[in-house]
Amino acid sequence: MSKKIIVYIVLVVCIVVAGVYAYFGRRVVEETQQPVVQTEATSTLRIIPSGTYVIAPKESTLHWALNKPLIEGYVNSGTIPIATSTISIAIGGALSGTISFQVKDIVVGDTPKKPGMEEMLAKHLKSPDFFDTTKFPLAEFRVVSATRGGNDVQGKTFYTVVGALTMKGVTRDVSFPVVADVREDKALVATADFELDRTQWGITYGSGSFFSNLGNNIIGDRVKLSFSLIAYPEPEIDGKG
Repeated sequence: MSKKIIVYIVLVVCIVVAGVYAYFGRRVVEETQQPVVQTEATSTLRIIPSGTYVIAPKESTLHWALNKPLIEGYVNSGTIPIATSTISIAIGGALSGTISFQVKDIVVGDTPKKPGMEEMLAKHLKSPDFFDTTKFPLAEFRVVSATRGGNDVQGKTFYTVVGALTMKGVTRDVSFPVVADVREDKALVATADFELDRTQWGITYGSGSFFSNLGNNIIGDRVKLSFSLIAYPEPEIDGKG
């Protein structure tokens, strides 16, 4: 093969390669320069207005559930009333406040394995075996901080809330995720689902971690909690509580 033919072939290959690169390279650049379409999931974080919010007890709920892990389906549950409390949101989103729970008025709503025993269980939960409500009628959660994480597709804002929970005279640091939003009537709505280890507050009755030979009477250490808090800007609380 002569040198001229070899040179010609090399030139043709170079031209083809250059053309392919120019075409596909331009396509990549054009695609990367396309504007990002803002969807609900990527929209700007919704800002909850600063100010003092007063929790409306009649509209707010705290649910609890505790099981006997060795008995299938053995779950008792109920509610704990929330006392009138305030939450302050500073400019920039800093959160503070103390929320009080009326443990002395704990309600047992469902005892599926022992129907009709609700009142007896409520009395037991108020005894020194559990909350000892004669000495400690309230539990309190003091908000230390709230870190905003992002929005879901409905525009509700996620937070990680950190605080100190005092129960039965013992204070422990806790953190849990909260979803918060503001309704059209300016009410702040906050919801959460999480678990706590009751033994961290000295509530060890029936715990397999502290007692042996309990058999099927072992009561779970972890309490499932869920709450829905409704709070109104301070000047607008009248008639809502």
